[in-house]
Amino acid sequence: MNGPEEESVRDVEPLEETLAASAFEITVASSTVQLTDRKGDSSYSIRNLTSRALHARTQVVVASPTVADWFTVDQPERDFSPGVVQQVPVHVAVPATVAGGTYGFRLDVRGTANPDEEYAAGPAVSFTVPEDRPPPPPPPWWKQLPWLWIAIGVGAAVLIIGGLVAFLLLRNVTTPNVVGQTLPVAQATLQAASLSVGTPTQRVTGAPEQTVIQQAPGAATPAPRNSAVDLVLEAARVSVPRVVGSNRNDATTALAAVGLVVGAVTDDVSNAAPGTVIRQNPAQDTKALQGSAVDLVLEAPLVAVPPITQVTLDVAQQRLAQARLRLGSVNRVPLPGQPVPQNFVIAQAPPAGAQVRRNSTVDVTIGFCQGFPPFINC
Repeated sequence: MNGPEEESVRDVEPLEETLAASAFEITVASSTVQLTDRKGDSSYSIRNLTSRALHARTQVVVASPTVADWFTVDQPERDFSPGVVQQVPVHVAVPATVAGGTYGFRLDVRGTANPDEEYAAGPAVSFTVPEDRPPPPPPPWWKQLPWLWIAIGVGAAVLIIGGLVAFLLLRNVTTPNVVGQTLPVAQATLQAASLSVGTPTQRVTGAPEQTVIQQAPGAATPAPRNSAVDLVLEAARVSVPRVVGSNRNDATTALAAVGLVVGAVTDDVSNAAPGTVIRQNPAQDTKALQGSAVDLVLEAPLVAVPPITQVTLDVAQQRLAQARLRLGSVNRVPLPGQPVPQNFVIAQAPPAGAQVRRNSTVDVTIGFCQGFPPFINC
């Protein structure tokens, strides 16, 4: 292979080694490839799991004795829209000199902007190269002579017919206009024009769902016979269900039932039971791309009130802050005749160990002495 596609294939040992990542989801139509004349094709499906568009590069990963030069990838570097599934064909061509046996590979994807985090490894695919049987020995030369002129005549006829067929098959055809058609109708229209559907992608523009909104090559453009036309479809959308008031598990189940996933999960304080969904984004009945994420805000769990008596007010405030609580009212009471350190907490409410909502206040009582320097005005 020459050119940019050389960078889309690399050797690695072992093949089963993968990295943890969650920016993409990669699936494959079949875990095996059937070879015909030592050639075959595999089709991977890649979906962007993030909420933003990513520019990424696909890469075939192989392990010995498989050789990287056997593989090519259509358009190895491309843009991936959030939640959109793209088909990435991988072509296999095994040289005739390779011995029979079972070989394997996988397809990885890595973001170009942040390759260490925007990464996913695809499932492994295997294929079997059959053992070639040696051709039978030719007949003796004296048996070939009577058929020499017949063979020449047949060969000439084959060349003439082959040339005519090649001319008919390779000449350009005019690309029809399929914008506005559904995918099945567009596929039939292209097949009637001796063309096929290439890589379908999806985008949201407001057009009817699953209709063609863009094609390449465009309408009326000359294209080689049997070549592919890439289509952009209006993405399918689903209605976001209401999950406010549910716990996290029930919310996850409800979203999965319509083809959505849970996105970012945070917590906040209201009057709901701890762990209950109190807000969601997108909101109920919003139209969203299938496979996109819904962010959830849960009611924060209760926190335990720390012990803050027998310490100074500053230390008490630090302990409350660490427990995500706030200082409430401060009541000062005199303790005649008792030396008390300055700002010393002698009582608290609620008591230590009580379960309260986050950001709740804790009231304290501070005792101060009278007549015992240096504890005056404490």
